Amino acid sequence: MSRLSESHLLNLHRVLSDEAILGVMVFTLDGQHCLYANKLGRELLEISKDTDLDKIEVKCLFPEKVRPEFRALNADLLHNEGLYQDVVVRKQTG
Repeated sequence: MSRLSESHLLNLHRVLSDEAILGVMVFTLDGQHCLYANKLGRELLEISKDTDLDKIEVKCLFPEKVRPEFRALNADLLHNEGLYQDVVVRKQTG
């Protein structure tokens, strides 16, 4: 059995992530830079393919206004919880 090279393994991870049914975004610990967004993550947040992910900060995803019955993504939520589902985020198109 042959092992995949590091570049092939990275490509396999990227393909699997892009086919996932969840939107995925990865940020630096300080939230200042987006390191990765899979295909669905980009689609859901309306991030164009030519957008430099490094310029997206996690705080750009915090919505300005949210109806009371919804939870908004915010700094407190990020610091106090580990799984984020059913939260309102701000799309890059506003």
